[in-house]
Amino acid sequence: MPNWLDRLIQPLSLPVIVLAMTFLGVPYLGSFPAAVGEVFATGPYWAALIALVLAIAFNRSRVALYTLTLVGGFFIFRYFGTEAPLWQFVVYGLTPVNLAIICCYRERGLFTLYGFLRLIIIGTQAGIIAWLATHNAHLVDAWLQFNLNDLVMQGLQLMDNTSVITLPEDGHAATIATWSIGLRAMLAPLTLLEFALLGLAGLTIIVTSWRFYTPVAFALFGAAAGYYLLILTRPETLLVDAYMLASLALICIGLLRDSHDMAYRDDLTSLPQRRAFNEQLLAVGQHYSLAMLDIDHFKKFNDTHGHDVGDQVLQMVASQINRVRGGGKAFRYGGEEFAVVFNGKNKADSAYSLEHVRKSIAGYAMVIREHERIDATDEQLAKNSRQRGSYRKANKKVHVTISIGVAEHNLRGQTPEDVLKLADEALYKAKKNGRNQIVIAE
Repeated sequence: MPNWLDRLIQPLSLPVIVLAMTFLGVPYLGSFPAAVGEVFATGPYWAALIALVLAIAFNRSRVALYTLTLVGGFFIFRYFGTEAPLWQFVVYGLTPVNLAIICCYRERGLFTLYGFLRLIIIGTQAGIIAWLATHNAHLVDAWLQFNLNDLVMQGLQLMDNTSVITLPEDGHAATIATWSIGLRAMLAPLTLLEFALLGLAGLTIIVTSWRFYTPVAFALFGAAAGYYLLILTRPETLLVDAYMLASLALICIGLLRDSHDMAYRDDLTSLPQRRAFNEQLLAVGQHYSLAMLDIDHFKKFNDTHGHDVGDQVLQMVASQINRVRGGGKAFRYGGEEFAVVFNGKNKADSAYSLEHVRKSIAGYAMVIREHERIDATDEQLAKNSRQRGSYRKANKKVHVTISIGVAEHNLRGQTPEDVLKLADEALYKAKKNGRNQIVIAE
């Protein structure tokens, strides 16, 4: 699978699986015993409590606020419905907008000034809604003057008249037909404002999920997708609880996965770091090979071009190593050193796969923007330099190379530490022999 396609699909796998399982269980939930219904009725609140506890424990304001907002919208939809204009606006307009805004937040911690301010904003909205519901609910009736009923119903009628496909009314086809009826019932009473807010909020959540590209970001996307399914399909009570439970479960799982990544993944290169590497060595079988890789003359490169450029080199090299073929799993071992584990591969096959990586890195031309101060000799040049900044940018292409040592587990009683030592010695030989090459341990 191409790297870009894997990057596109992989983060969506968990939300899609969880929501698909919920959808596939739709025809069978009604036949469960009453006790199961009670579990689904209380399940969302227990899941919300767990999500809030995890958010507090990990100091995550985004997750805490998102959970509170999601539960608020669910509670209103579940117990108040959308017959009243105010509740309809909260469910279809205000809640999605708040979810989108929270998705755009950068994490600033829960027990900080930013965290408290955001919590106050959510609390203020809840207070205003409660006040309107008890004193001035009639004020929101004006929002219904731009109703989409005629436009939507005409479009759906046109689709019905031109449709040539008839689905049998059994199993999931009947569920899809039921969803279609629910979709019509949902769209018909929407105001233009609610329709626009619903669409813009959904688009914002999708864009920000890929912008942050973290397990939490895609968990929030999955939870929002569950909420949208909930309000668009307007299912029966038991299914409302099931969708909400799935959405909150995604938040809990995403938060745990994100915390796991923080502990096991390197921030700069996004590769698993040494702790994950050590655990991988404990899980390998009897037949595996191990490679140690090191960037040549990296300290000199860092001293010449600066640490910012050095970080770019590390990111480029990590990206190339992460594309290694042959089933290799790449890790950042520390500093400018990397490691690759080939489970079930011998050292010759592993070296063949790594040779492609070595060549791709050696042939990669990095463009460096160097800064040269302008000597302004006249007033106009000085003015122009102030407008553009005091530096003139000049592009320079540089190349880096790596040295690689490969070893194989081939002796009974040989430990992963022994294989690592052999790979490290082979790496030392590669550097001693002139660098930019692979040496296979004997």
